[in-house]
Amino acid sequence: MLAAIGVVAVAAVGVVLLVAAPSNSDDSGDSHHETVALDHGVSVDVEVPAGWRIEQGDFGGSKSMMLVPESDDRTVAQIRRDGDSLDNGGAAEPIHALIGVADSCGSSLGDLSVGEWRPDTDHDTEDGVQNYRHRAVTRVDSTYCFQVAGLDFGRSTTMEPTASDLTQKLIADDAITAAKAA
Repeated sequence: MLAAIGVVAVAAVGVVLLVAAPSNSDDSGDSHHETVALDHGVSVDVEVPAGWRIEQGDFGGSKSMMLVPESDDRTVAQIRRDGDSLDNGGAAEPIHALIGVADSCGSSLGDLSVGEWRPDTDHDTEDGVQNYRHRAVTRVDSTYCFQVAGLDFGRSTTMEPTASDLTQKLIADDAITAAKAA
């Protein structure tokens, strides 16, 4: 299922069903730490950068976490609508989001060690819609993995890989980690 999430996330960014959750941030404009509980007893710790907000909700029947820029004042429903519009050849504001879920690792990740990240980066343009994607998966225990996908999706000749780059930075800085909840 984790491999399918990356494919589905690109094609269906707009169908991410998330419910906004209150942020634990202060008003200082600095980054802040949050812990998110996902399925299968997986807990994700993330240092949410200044200018970003975190939400929790449902992604294809799984509890998920999502980071989006604070400057993007669209609701989740609007982001969904915009993603659907872009998928269907329409126009919409670009989407920049990190989406993370926990699920069974599957046999293709049998050699992945606990805490080790396996990354995959892609950039393509189809029908005028640019997509930057950085996915990475890490093993949490002998059964479960956590996958995060940074997605930048929009009809623009100047599309920037904002969320994709942020995903890589969070992983490189150990600012996002997943483990079984205590």
